[in-house]
Amino acid sequence: MIVAPAWGPVPVREATPEIEGGPLPGAVPLTEWLLTAGRHYITVAGPHFRPAGQFQQLRLSGVARPVEEPLYTFALLSDTHVSTGRGPWMNVIMRGPSGETLPGECERLRAEGVDFAIIAGDMTNSGVRGDFEILAAALAATDLPIYGCVGNHDAYHSSSRPEMLELVPGLFPGGDFNYTFERGPLRFIVLDASYWRNREGEINDFYESDSYVGIGLQEGQVEWLRETLEADTLTPTIVIWHYGFYDRLGESSCGHLMRPSTCVNSGEVCDLLEETPSVVATLCGHSHWNQANVLDGITHIQNPGFAEWPNAFRVFRVYEDRMEWEVRQVSNRGFVREAFIVEKAQSWQISTGPDDLAGAISLER
Repeated sequence: MIVAPAWGPVPVREATPEIEGGPLPGAVPLTEWLLTAGRHYITVAGPHFRPAGQFQQLRLSGVARPVEEPLYTFALLSDTHVSTGRGPWMNVIMRGPSGETLPGECERLRAEGVDFAIIAGDMTNSGVRGDFEILAAALAATDLPIYGCVGNHDAYHSSSRPEMLELVPGLFPGGDFNYTFERGPLRFIVLDASYWRNREGEINDFYESDSYVGIGLQEGQVEWLRETLEADTLTPTIVIWHYGFYDRLGESSCGHLMRPSTCVNSGEVCDLLEETPSVVATLCGHSHWNQANVLDGITHIQNPGFAEWPNAFRVFRVYEDRMEWEVRQVSNRGFVREAFIVEKAQSWQISTGPDDLAGAISLER
């Protein structure tokens, strides 16, 4: 891992400053990985400040641990931002190309044996009918079962949720934005935490730029979550919404000082989850950068963006006693390349710490 002095945070539309780190090590170890059959690409993304040195050699070594057949496999995507066109953010949000790329990526996962996927919010970019129509066409082009979650970009308008249910109803079992489902040894709980708060403390289902002060759950949802958790305290449980449940703030591996990505209810909900011994993990998106943190025995996973560099997602393998996961980039290398703004050098998003690229979660906390 390459390190540099603390710097930033940099406003999202600005470039990384000229940062100097220590001398480059002679070798950097790779994370242990399960390589499936077929062609693979490895991204050399670092050391996040300039000049970066010269890449010379890559050596892959097998490990003695045998490959165990999982009970099933699922993928976690987030921040697909399906819409039209493209535009700069920390790098480039590939709105139009994301909708074109999503079906093929889902079909590759299905062919590999992945059983289903979850999109953890910001499925569209603007929450308008046209975006949901593009998303509906993308989902119709794949046979991979997909569960949805409402993000802030999906909920800008009072019409957003009704149009979601009309155009992409298959994302929400039973027509509910807060729902549960079970697969094998796991229970999944999905929450819609994208209700806007104004200065008067009122909760809206649409965005008002002049009075917006925060985003989170609407009235009654915390109690719904509490009752849902208490209904089954034995099945290992994963809780999903769009925002950070817990942020590892401070310095990333390259010294970048990270901004918070939580919502107004994150602390309250984290306390509730910590009181529930069956909860083993939370999954979210929103920030467009990659983190895996452990707090009070719960693993909090924050997915990188699909539509923006690093254009990545996670694949989870579920076993009787654990989940193993790894981060992958979208297989369309042109899509990934065009999403990265070289001049801004914002490559730190792919890994903010040494344990963000692969790991395991015990199903017993």
